[in-house]
Amino acid sequence: MKLRVLHLITGLTRGGAESMLVRLLGAMDREAFDSRVLCLGAEAPLAAELREQGVPTLCLGLGRGVPGLWRLPGFFFRGAPWQPHIIQGWMYHGNLAAYLAVRFLPGHAPLLWNIRVGIDTMATYRPMTRALIHLGARLSSTADVVLYNAHSARRQHEAIGYREDRSRWIPNGFALDRFQPDPSARVQVRKELGLGAEARLIGQFARFHPEKNHRMFLDALRRLPLEVHGVFAGQGVHQDQPELASALRDPALTGRVHLLGERTDLPRLTAALDIAVSPSWNEGFSNALGEALACGVPCVATRVGDSAALVGVAGRIIPAGDTAALVEAVRSLLSLPAEQRIQLGELGRAKMETEFSIRSVALQYQSLYQSLVR
Repeated sequence: MKLRVLHLITGLTRGGAESMLVRLLGAMDREAFDSRVLCLGAEAPLAAELREQGVPTLCLGLGRGVPGLWRLPGFFFRGAPWQPHIIQGWMYHGNLAAYLAVRFLPGHAPLLWNIRVGIDTMATYRPMTRALIHLGARLSSTADVVLYNAHSARRQHEAIGYREDRSRWIPNGFALDRFQPDPSARVQVRKELGLGAEARLIGQFARFHPEKNHRMFLDALRRLPLEVHGVFAGQGVHQDQPELASALRDPALTGRVHLLGERTDLPRLTAALDIAVSPSWNEGFSNALGEALACGVPCVATRVGDSAALVGVAGRIIPAGDTAALVEAVRSLLSLPAEQRIQLGELGRAKMETEFSIRSVALQYQSLYQSLVR
C-alpha cells in the first residue's frame, strides 16, 4: 500500500521552502508514496511544476494572514475523499493549516511541521508572522515531529518554547545534476548582460525582503571596483521596487546593477558568477548558497542560520550587517589567483555531493514517514 502524504504550504512562488518541496516530491519513490499538495495561496509558478511532475496540487487562494486560514475547516468539512496517512506542514502558515487539517479531516494521521527559517532577527518579520511563531510554540506539543532544515533554527525555536522532544533535523537537498559548474555559462551570461569577459559578477539570488538585506550588498557594491557588477534575481527583484530602482539611478552604480526578476534558469546564472553573496539578517539553510556551492562558486555569507557550517572553507563568513566586512571579503576572494578560486569551488562542490544531494535527503523523509505510520 502506498503511503498518502498531504503537504500544506503557504504559497508556491519561487522561494527556498517552496523550491525544496518541489525537489523533494520529484525525488520521492512514487511506488511507495502518493504525495499531494494543498497551497493556501493563489496559483503560482511552482504549482504548475508540481503538476508536471504528476503531483496533484490545489491552490486555495485564501488570502493573507490568519483570517484566510479560518476558511480551511469549511474546506475540510465539505469532504476530502483522499484521506492522508501523513499530514506535513511547511512554513508557519502551512504548519497551522496542517494543525487544522489533523482536526477536521477523518482519521488520525500523524502531524509534521517543517520550519524553514531562522529567527536571528525577529524584527524583520511582519507582526502577524511573529504572532504565528509564538503561537507555534504553544501548539508544538500537538505535532508528532517538528522538522528543521537548520540546526541554528532548531536551537532558536526551542529557546522560545518549541518542544525539544519533537525536534528533528533534515537538511535541504539539491539537484546536483542541474546545479553544477558550467564554464560556458560565464561567457553566455556576460554576453547577455552586455559585458566583457573582464567583468566580475557577484550575485544575490533571493526574493526582495528586508531579511535578505539587499541594501547591504548595494552599499558594498558602491565601494568595489568598477569592473565588479551586482546581479540580482528573485521574486520582487525588478525596477519597480523603489529601493532597487534608486540604485539604478546612483552614479556610483550606473550600469553595474542587473535586476533579472524571477528566473527559471538559475543553474546557468549561478554558474556564471565569480562570487555568490548572502548578506541576510535571517537564514535557516540557504538554498542560494547551496546552489552556488554546487556550481563551484565561492560564497560570502553573514553568520546567520547554518550559513557558516554550509560554506565552510569554500568562501568567507562575515558578521550580519557589516558592510565593510562584505567589501573586504569580496576583495579578498577576487584577489586570489584563478587556480585558488577554482580549488575553493571544488571544495564546495565536493561537500554538496557528499552531504546534500536531494536523493539522500528524500530517503530521510521517506524513512521518517514510514516510521511514523508503523
